[in-house]
Amino acid sequence: MGVALTGLAMAEREIRWPIGLLVLVAWGGALAIVRAKRQFLLASLLIAISIRTTVNLWTPEERPYVVSSGTTTTAVELLALDPPLLGLALLLWATKRREHRPTDVVEVLAVLFLLLTAVSALQAEDLSLSLCRFPVVARLLLIYYCFSRGVRSRRDVRLCVLALAACGIAQSCLAIVQTAGASPGVVGALVEREEQLSIIAVGSEEYGRATGTVGYTTVLAQYLGAVFPMTVAAIFLARKAFWRNVAFGGSCLVVAAILLILSRAEWIITPLSLTAMSWLGAGKFRSVRRFSRGRLAAMLLALVTVVALFWPMVAGRLTGPDEDSAASRIPSARVAVAVIAAHPFWGVGLNNYTRDMTAHGSQALLPGSPFGAHNTFLYLAAESGVLTLFVLLALLVATVRRLLSVRRADEGSLALPAVAVLCGLGALLAHSMVEEGLHVHQVLAAILWTYVGLAGALLNLQKDDAIHASRRVPGP
Repeated sequence: MGVALTGLAMAEREIRWPIGLLVLVAWGGALAIVRAKRQFLLASLLIAISIRTTVNLWTPEERPYVVSSGTTTTAVELLALDPPLLGLALLLWATKRREHRPTDVVEVLAVLFLLLTAVSALQAEDLSLSLCRFPVVARLLLIYYCFSRGVRSRRDVRLCVLALAACGIAQSCLAIVQTAGASPGVVGALVEREEQLSIIAVGSEEYGRATGTVGYTTVLAQYLGAVFPMTVAAIFLARKAFWRNVAFGGSCLVVAAILLILSRAEWIITPLSLTAMSWLGAGKFRSVRRFSRGRLAAMLLALVTVVALFWPMVAGRLTGPDEDSAASRIPSARVAVAVIAAHPFWGVGLNNYTRDMTAHGSQALLPGSPFGAHNTFLYLAAESGVLTLFVLLALLVATVRRLLSVRRADEGSLALPAVAVLCGLGALLAHSMVEEGLHVHQVLAAILWTYVGLAGALLNLQKDDAIHASRRVPGP
């Protein structure tokens, strides 16, 4: 299914419909045959999240301010993830457990986030644009529900970790192949479609920056940074030595792909993420799977070798010209702050930022280049208000506390995935300080809410284990 969806995402538009129908029929047939339908839908959803394939259902008439930035949702769309998402939601509703649990703070905050988003949409000058984005927000909350309620066992947790790791490795292989078609000194026959790349100059050379199946270079860098901890966790969760070695090699491929994408922010974030995972999971690795010091040393040596192989390109990117990076981000942040100051409570309205940014100095600060906010949190506050941003931050803090609680209480089979989710979430949020993709791009937003849902599932499993353990303790 993953190969088929990747082909669908990269195929020419003329043949996407027949390929899409073929994939959907094959997937439906597989779903009807398999017995473990819930696990099949979980894996299908995680694969489909990384595929940027859409079908437009309704598009409002074109407006000049809509095309001024790539951050405006311009249509109501069906996504590749919708069939497994709706299938999993219906299955969970039909087989829901009758059990009493205390009020879930994160669920309350998630619903409040949706309501505040709806209120901000009512303030919008262009309501049709808000209608294009509102289904996206509702879909994200459904993703949270499916993972928080659909992951019901340690086996499900392991499945999610391995599926995310496999997606990260597959995207990395595709990115390396795409880059090979445009980078100097590498055989270019592997990839012929240049539109899969964005070109950037590093010194006297030009390099192609891959987009994978997500559509944008920076989004691919953030996605790989978010799933990289999962590839590391897969090394310890895989049951056979062969698959542990595959996960080990895949982790190196992810690092190589991140280097080739030339995202300086991700170059900083990925080593910090690996360091944090090593520190938080140091005591948990040994309890999950014995891992020799020699293999750990080999992993570090391989990572250093990958960096050394690409060092001239890395050094040129780090010491080269700004290429409009800070030159666009700093003025963009100033425009966003001006919009927030003018509309602090409800913002300018959901999906209306690029419509209103010109009224707050964007043309003077960004002549000829009307970028978005380049900061997820400023973008959200400008669109939906400071209160909505506060609710999202409270939700994220609650999620981090859940993951840390699971790490402290569990011996490893839940603690290690919790550490991986925590580091992946941290990588997403750190990069979001200089990009708005987490707010406006379906792949990154879906991964965020997947991790929030997994945090809830991990906490519920840890609590269930504690309850069962207390019942086994003999009384006085």
